[in-house]
Amino acid sequence: MNWYKFLFDPPFRLVGFFYRAYHANRDRFSWFASRQWVSSGLRKVTVLTLFLWIVIWLLASDESRDRLTSAVMENIGTLGSAFTD
Repeated sequence: MNWYKFLFDPPFRLVGFFYRAYHANRDRFSWFASRQWVSSGLRKVTVLTLFLWIVIWLLASDESRDRLTSAVMENIGTLGSAFTD
């Protein structure tokens, strides 16, 4: 019986530690993001970033526009998945 505990207890404790830390951070972020001023601030930062990307894209050379377009699309895709469960 002791060898089971010796072999399996440390990995399970480590997984439990990371799960508890992940769960606590997720709850903390959910509480923080539910505040009105935080959600409106995130929205404003997102819109400002989009406008800055558009200005940079307009000022970029023709060779760089394809790279910038793909980078913007990638950022928009990751932004949408940051707030989903």
